[in-house]
Amino acid sequence: MRSKIRSSIRAQAGFNVKHKIFELKNVILTAIFVILSAGLLIQLQQHYQSPDGAGQSQAVNEFSLNWSLGSIYSEKNEEGYAFFEKGNPEQVGMAKFVTDGEKNKIINTSAMNMAKEMVNFPYPTSLYIEHVKMMDVSLRYHFFVKAGKETLHFSFDYPKLEYAEIFQVISSLNFIEPKPYRHDEQLYVTHGYGSLPYPVGISN
Repeated sequence: MRSKIRSSIRAQAGFNVKHKIFELKNVILTAIFVILSAGLLIQLQQHYQSPDGAGQSQAVNEFSLNWSLGSIYSEKNEEGYAFFEKGNPEQVGMAKFVTDGEKNKIINTSAMNMAKEMVNFPYPTSLYIEHVKMMDVSLRYHFFVKAGKETLHFSFDYPKLEYAEIFQVISSLNFIEPKPYRHDEQLYVTHGYGSLPYPVGISN
């Protein structure tokens, strides 16, 4: 009788151990499944996350591109951003990130006639003007804008956009991070040539 009791106790103990191991395996497998599912969902969200769409503000990760001229909007493309004027399907400008080497290549391979540092603009900005021999474009305004450690190259076609519109976009840029400098007095520019100053941001 004692032998049977001992055997029964051993069998019951073995069953309990196996049952606990089985339950522990289930808990571990469930935890692994939850972790993998959460990681997959995060990756899918990052992969399919897109900019706000065409408009005055475009955001990619931590970078945000904003300006104060409502008649101009941008669309994200493979190279960077394409600029359009509302009511006109024709592209009037572009923007993209460039390296120092790419910047120098753009400057040296185009017919740039002048270089100028823009004073009191939101970000360190240099202007280059290119003469373009096209029916609908006579000048192309190139701006290289420092955004922290990054450099953005903007270009706008004149007369597709007027001088005032071009400089209004550049003078009101806001990348959110880094924060822009805001001059507490009226900004003036010469539109590249001559010495006659024009106020920025004042409508006729």
